[in-house]
Parts: sequence; C-alpha cells; structure tokens
Amino acid sequence: MSNGEHITESSTLAGATTEPEPGVESNPGEFAVIWNRRTEEQRSEMLRNMRSAVHRSNWCILGDHDGRIENLEQRLAEVRAERDALRQQLDALAAAAIPEEDPAQAQQEADYWKWHNEPEETR
Repeated sequence: MSNGEHITESSTLAGATTEPEPGVESNPGEFAVIWNRRTEEQRSEMLRNMRSAVHRSNWCILGDHDGRIENLEQRLAEVRAERDALRQQLDALAAAAIPEEDPAQAQQEADYWKWHNEPEETR
C-alpha cells in the first residue's frame, strides 16, 4: 500500500511472514498474515475493534484515568491508615473503660456457671 491509502476490508497486505506467537505483539509482517487469513467480515470486525480500542484509549488519556487511579489508591491507603489509627484508639479507650477484674469474683462466677451447667444428678 502506498502512503496515504487506507486499509479496507478487501485490502490484502504484502510482506506477510508468519503469525505471531500467542501473547506477543505482532510486527507488520505478522499482522499482515493475520489480516490476509481473515474473511472480509472478520476484517470488518477487526477494524471495528481497533477503532473502539483507539476511542477507549483516547478517552482514558484525556480523562487522566491512570492519574485518577493513582490518586484514589493513595487516598485509599490514607483512609485505611486513619481507620487503623481509630481502631487502636477505640481499643485503648475500651481497655481503659473496663475495670480490673476481681480474681475472687471471677472464680465465684466460674464456679456458679460450672455448677449451673452440671447435670442435677451430680450436684
């Protein structure tokens, strides 16, 4: 194709070599193999997918989505740190609010519940 021509569904591309390895970006020759092996309908689908990908990419770049994600991740880390600090403060307040347990009373309560839960025949 000469400079300025557009790829259409009926275009074939010269310079085809082999298909790319799965998961590896194709070079122009490998793309040509993929393109040439597709039907016109499949090529139309490829063009729609490419246009859609370009549109989504532009939308993300113009919307600074990567920057927004970074900011949100940073803010999330800050909120989690604040939450953890509040939990520590609440735990400290709860510990201070609970009076020291009287060992004799604790034993008395344990004995009561032990007796209460025993079968009547063994009391």
